[in-house]
Amino acid sequence: MRSSSSSSSSSSSSSSSARGPSLAVLMVAAVAMCCSAILVALPSTSAMNVTYDSRALLLDGQRRLLIAGCIHYPRSTPEMWPELFARAKANGLDVIQTYLFWDVNQPTPGEFVMTDRFDYVRFIKLAQQAGLMVNFRIGPYVCAEWNYGGFPAWLRQISGIVFRDNDKPWLDVVGPYITKTVQVLKDNKLLAADGGPVILLQIENEYGNIEDSYAGGPAYVQWCGQLAASLNAGAQWIMCQQDDAPANTIATCNGFYCDNYVPHKGQPMMWTENWPGWFQTWGQPSPHRPAQDVAFAAARFYAKGGTYMSYYMYHGGTNFGRTAGGPGITTSYDYDVALDEYGMPSEPKYSHLGSLHAVLHANEHIIMSMNVPAPISLGKNLEAHVFNSSSGCVAFLSNIDSSVDAEVQFNGRTFELPAWSVSILHNCAFAIYNTAAVSAPLNARRMTPLVVHEDAVSDAADHRRSLSKGEGQERVGAFSTFASYAETIGRRAEEAVYFTSPQEQINTTNDTTDYLWYTTTYNSASATSQVLSISNVNDVVYVYVNRQFVTMSWSGSVNKAVPLMAGTNVIDVLSTTFGLQNYGTFLEQVTRGIQGTVKLGSTDLTQNGWWHQVGLLGEELGIFLPQNASNVPWATPATTNRGLTWYRSSFDLPQSSQAPLALDMTGMGKGFVWVNGHNLGRYWPSRIADSMACDDCDYRGAYDDSRCRQGCNIPSQRYYHVPREWLQPTNNLIVMLEEIGGNPALISLVEREEDISCGAVGEDYPADDLSVVLGCGLHQTIRRVEFASFGTPVGTCRQFSLGSCNAANSTAIVESLCLGRQACHVPVAINHFGDPCPDTTKRLFVQVSCA
Repeated sequence: MRSSSSSSSSSSSSSSSARGPSLAVLMVAAVAMCCSAILVALPSTSAMNVTYDSRALLLDGQRRLLIAGCIHYPRSTPEMWPELFARAKANGLDVIQTYLFWDVNQPTPGEFVMTDRFDYVRFIKLAQQAGLMVNFRIGPYVCAEWNYGGFPAWLRQISGIVFRDNDKPWLDVVGPYITKTVQVLKDNKLLAADGGPVILLQIENEYGNIEDSYAGGPAYVQWCGQLAASLNAGAQWIMCQQDDAPANTIATCNGFYCDNYVPHKGQPMMWTENWPGWFQTWGQPSPHRPAQDVAFAAARFYAKGGTYMSYYMYHGGTNFGRTAGGPGITTSYDYDVALDEYGMPSEPKYSHLGSLHAVLHANEHIIMSMNVPAPISLGKNLEAHVFNSSSGCVAFLSNIDSSVDAEVQFNGRTFELPAWSVSILHNCAFAIYNTAAVSAPLNARRMTPLVVHEDAVSDAADHRRSLSKGEGQERVGAFSTFASYAETIGRRAEEAVYFTSPQEQINTTNDTTDYLWYTTTYNSASATSQVLSISNVNDVVYVYVNRQFVTMSWSGSVNKAVPLMAGTNVIDVLSTTFGLQNYGTFLEQVTRGIQGTVKLGSTDLTQNGWWHQVGLLGEELGIFLPQNASNVPWATPATTNRGLTWYRSSFDLPQSSQAPLALDMTGMGKGFVWVNGHNLGRYWPSRIADSMACDDCDYRGAYDDSRCRQGCNIPSQRYYHVPREWLQPTNNLIVMLEEIGGNPALISLVEREEDISCGAVGEDYPADDLSVVLGCGLHQTIRRVEFASFGTPVGTCRQFSLGSCNAANSTAIVESLCLGRQACHVPVAINHFGDPCPDTTKRLFVQVSCA
């Protein structure tokens, strides 16, 4: 990711009055697989021949309709990978798609790292064990909202290099890197021709979006194709967003919609990035793309001839450590997708898309048995794509109007098509799925305190007990007394480097740290105040005068009156990065730190002589590591609300559910947090999301990332994922580096649990086997039915209310089917509830609580 979308859609989904047979159970199956035991397919290790024709990818000569999802190996832990893959497989995915991240796999020239989260060989093997194929996107550039687009900073040290151009220094380093990567795949028998799961390989990434900026752009593209061909990889190469892709690569589309994408002659229609959500930056509310629109885009794509589509992302995960790009991408890379940051199903998106996948796969043999049919007009903004062969018949009815519902006649039957929706017809007669009709559950999450400050244990335990309705002992642990250590301000004489003027930050630090101190002095004849001006400094800067904090800025400049004493004054400027630019042209020219003029009043200090100190002392001493935590004198009780302060504490992990964990960083300002030496990433809960960027959300109409934002006027990110495998039963070490001031007594370790599950299905939904599907998280059960009505209820989840018609036994029926279970489905049928209002289309709305 990510450029602007490349192809806008013109389609929609439909609810239908002609309802279908028991194929509708496919819509429930995806949810059931999500909430019950995960089924894992047996892996195939037979050699596979991957080719293509103008209609489809061919696997061993067979046309395939493939559904893929992006999961990036460094953004989750190896312990998470098997369950992520199992959930993806259960949800109907065929392929896992990932980038190769050059910076983490080759952090220095000649050093290749393949351990822990960076072990892509293990990642690919586990995908195969789950019965999944792989699209391995080598790059070398990835974008991905990843630090520096995945480029290692040491590339900048190569003399004369121009990234991503037909430039000899660039080609001389990229060629061996890609060759080495393919050899690793061959050595581990991961390529399809060797019995491995890798069926697709991607070279470069969205280069066509910027190619015109480079004199050697077209030649570089051809070089990429020639390199790919020379490697005899045994998988099919692709290039995304590349109109001039070489003939041996398939050109593919990225965007919110790709149903109008025109593939190259003789090539199939492939969509490497369907964006089901979007990334978040500090200061912005959370992105949200409605499940109805994602399903609509996918259904339209396959209706118009698609063979391969991948969700970018399917599980976004976490930007641990310093991996977030930007500048300014949040630590969470949740992306509002099917599996959330913690790897749990995000409803209704997971199940609604899973139902679509089930329907597509059930009809794959029909859809892929023929070339793409011409659309049949059913009226203004209404059309049908009919796949009718000896294998059977399936039709996609589309209403691409963004506001007007429609009633259409097709094959002698009447179908209601909501605006911006697609209905899929089994046997070209019965609607079994509609992209706008969401029968999947809607789950709301809660973050429940598990470890808190010692003074808050009693209240937190009472809170947990109230959530579980008083059942059992709800243990809450306490952090040990927090200790603090004040970071050294400015340079450390034996390590600092002197230059006449401020030096560019990335080249000075080699991007090994966010932090670079710039120090100079100024002689003042008297005690006074003058304005300090820095014309160009990025990303976030802290100014100290005589070791006293003066100001902070992230606006790109500083303009602040500072106090001076008579005699020599020491001016320290701490420049911090928060994610290097990950998208754009000429990334080798990206600069950070002080790059403009520095003035104090009328005196130009730019050439005044500057000491440069890379990193902080606490970083150098590694005091975030358990074995080094005693390397500095910690003070207790901790000093709070002071900038550039380290905090440490320890905690035992109480017995709890196996729900995912996070740190609630409420009370802290901005900085980094480590648990047992693992860097969870940057935190900035004091950065409040724009109060004016949220609006009412309507799934209808072409989506863009400014629509449907949620969470205005609250922290951009409050919770920070703590993988359970990074914890131990006792004596867990937590260390925080606070840049601007905070109170560690307010933080807590929390569990991410399902709070409530809602379902709403009407008799007019396009299926014959209708059910409201409900589910809680792992190790949770349905404890109470908070609302149930079969009749004419109204409202939305958390705000359901009775209508004029209601079956009196609604609650009792739902309780009998759901209480004490992790998941349940309640038939929407009068033979269960009776008929409280004959001749009226009835609905079943249910809300249950989980504990």
